[in-house]
This record gives sequence, C-alpha cells and structure tokens, in this order.
Amino acid sequence: MSSQTTDLALSRTAGELMPLRIDAAARRAADRLAQSRSSVIGIFTLVLLAILWGGILAQIGAEREAVAEAARRDNANLARALAEQSLRGIKGADHIAMFVKRQLEAADRRLDVGEFARGGLLDGQLAREIAHIDETGVLRSGSIGPMAATAWADSEHFRAHALRDRGALHVGKPAAGRDPATWRVQLSRRVNKPDGAFGGIVLVGIDPQCFSTNYADIELGAGGVAALLGTDGVVRAGHGWQALSVGQDLSGSVLDTHLQVGDAGSLRAATAGEAVARHLSYRKLAGYPLAVVVGRTDAEVFAQMRSRELRYLLWAAGASLALLLLAAVAACLARGLNAPARDAGTGE
Repeated sequence: MSSQTTDLALSRTAGELMPLRIDAAARRAADRLAQSRSSVIGIFTLVLLAILWGGILAQIGAEREAVAEAARRDNANLARALAEQSLRGIKGADHIAMFVKRQLEAADRRLDVGEFARGGLLDGQLAREIAHIDETGVLRSGSIGPMAATAWADSEHFRAHALRDRGALHVGKPAAGRDPATWRVQLSRRVNKPDGAFGGIVLVGIDPQCFSTNYADIELGAGGVAALLGTDGVVRAGHGWQALSVGQDLSGSVLDTHLQVGDAGSLRAATAGEAVARHLSYRKLAGYPLAVVVGRTDAEVFAQMRSRELRYLLWAAGASLALLLLAAVAACLARGLNAPARDAGTGE
C-alpha cells in the first residue's frame, strides 16, 4: 500500500514539473531568437557603416589624388616656362663670355676686356661685371675691382678650368658683390693658348636678383617657392620659401637626389626640421648645370579641397547616426516581436 502511494505521488510531481520545464525551454528559445535577431541587425548595421565610410574615404582619396595631379601639372608647366625664361638669360651671359673668350684667344690674350664693358657689351641688368684672369690667377683687365692673385688662383672658377678643358660654362656659387647686401653669380669660360694649354679664364658676373624678381611675379601662395638651383645643390636665385634662398646648400636632400637622376620631374617632400610638405616640380636648363624648381605647400594645393572633405565627413557622420538610430529601433521591434512568445511560455 505504501509503495503504491509513493508511486502515485511521484507521478503527480512529474506531471506538475513537465509544464514548468516546457515554459523554461520556450523562454530560452525566445531569448535566443531575440539575441539572434539583434546580432543580425548589429552585423548588418556594421556592414553598412563600413561600406559608407569606405566609400567616403575612397572618394576623398580619389579627389585628393586628382587635385595633387593637377598641382603637379601646373607646377611642371610653370617650371618649364621659368626654365625657358632663365635659359635665355644664362645663354645671353654665356654668349658674352664666349665672345670675349674668342677675342682673347684671337689676340693671344693681349686685350683689355674692360673696353668691352665700357663699350656697352654688358646689359647692365643681368650681366653686371666682366673680367679676364690669366693662367697665374692675376686679374689682367675687366670691370671689377682688383683682387690678390692668390684670391683668383684659389677660386672655384679658376681651379675648375685649370684642371682640364671641359668646353663648358662653369656656374659659380653665389658670392657677395661689391655691396655686401648684393649677390653675384659668376659664370666662367676657359681661355686657351694657341697650343691649347690653359691661358686663364673669362668671368661674367650676373645679378641673381634678376631671376628672383621674375620668379616673384608668380602666385604660388603662402610658403610657395620658385628657385634656380645648381646641380651641385646650391641655390643661385630664389623667391619664397627661405630654405631655397640664395646661397642655401641642399646637396644630399631629397630634391637634390632627384636632380641627379632626371632632367625633369615632380615630388612631394618636407625639409628636415620643417613639418610643412610641398609639391615640387623641377626642370633642368638644357646644356647648363642649372635647374628651376617650383613648389606649393600642401595647404595651398588642398585649400579648396578641405571644404569638400568637411562636407563629405559631416554627411557620413549624419548618415552613420541615422543608421545607428534605425538599428536601435529595429532591435527594439525585434524584442517586441518576441514578447508574445515569451508571454505564452509563462502562461500570461
């Protein structure tokens, strides 16, 4: 009798527990479904945000590259125009040096080149001085003041031509003129004796300010630059950025490295110790160890682009906020759809 009573009690207990187990399972299923829907909404939202921002950043990148390419073309065109203009000036001074060289060689170096200067051979603007230095380094004649023989014999012009006849114009580094506030760049040609031996040099002093003044007429914006560099890395004339002012030595710089390998090109570079990057284009002067460089700062190149970038970013931020709000609403609705199933599971 006792055994039958116990079995009956157990049966009743099992019957009462079964609905409770079913209710708990239903609630767990409903919770899993709600979590699953929320996860799907979250993942879908993240994918949409990634697509949105990826597209915006790609658009900004493409437009920046297009603007940079346009700046490179403009700089290259300016460099070409300035190189042609500068070449005419250098050629004019070189023609003076060649003329005097031939006259000296024809007269076996017995000629007062100062007479040419007084006769109007120099234009008085670019070409300012002329001189004949003999093979010992002595100033024989010219329109510049006398200097000690050792001063000329030790000069870079003299040594460059005395070592060998290169048949080329030597472009000296900028040096102070008679007025310490002015610069002179001296161009020189070798003078030969009748037997071809070294017979001295002809110097033509030019005023680099003539080039700088012409370069100043070009609008390159704040921090822009236009300069005439030697292939030795030393600036002969310039306007704008102080790092490319007359006399600065850029040998070993990124710009100088490019000058050594190509006749023309473009690059983006920042000077050591300066956080400002510039878009630079250069072009060499045909037949001479010189090149023109033109450049603009990043800020100048991308000035008009920044307003568009800001509009894109604000639009993307607004769209992102709208997506997040929609995702939140969708998640709330998903939880609402699971409420009847949960209530049915609890018997409410």
